[in-house]
Amino acid sequence: MKLSLANSHSTHCRTSIFPEAEVQHKSEGLYVVLGFVALRDGMSKAIRFFSWLAAQAVFVYIVLVAISHNPVLW
Repeated sequence: MKLSLANSHSTHCRTSIFPEAEVQHKSEGLYVVLGFVALRDGMSKAIRFFSWLAAQAVFVYIVLVAISHNPVLW
């Protein structure tokens, strides 16, 4: 019995029963990457500006998913 309990714990899958949590997790990663490009890695002002705008849009999406608990907003 101890062995089966240990095996079930070690094979824990990362998928969630809440799809909005998985979508929010992916969008948070995108937000971080866009913020990095906007603040440091953008080669020109235009790239930094548009990545900043995209990061703001992703942030708004994260907030809306958190409020509505629905990853599909339309």
